[in-house]
Amino acid sequence: MSLSTKELFLVKDNVKLGQNSWSFMTACTEITADPQVRDLCNGLLQEHERDVNTLMKHIVNNSVQ
Repeated sequence: MSLSTKELFLVKDNVKLGQNSWSFMTACTEITADPQVRDLCNGLLQEHERDVNTLMKHIVNNSVQ
């Protein structure tokens, strides 16, 4: 499936948002002393990483076509 230019820009924007969230969660994980908060942040990190990877696949697939 080919994305329009507008859709591709939206995907790229979402990748940036995901990366910003990932950076924030990384910082939270590093500064917290509470193991439950750290586990929660690590879980959110994994979710954001999966989301960003999925979005990146759409960008790569549209760049190749």
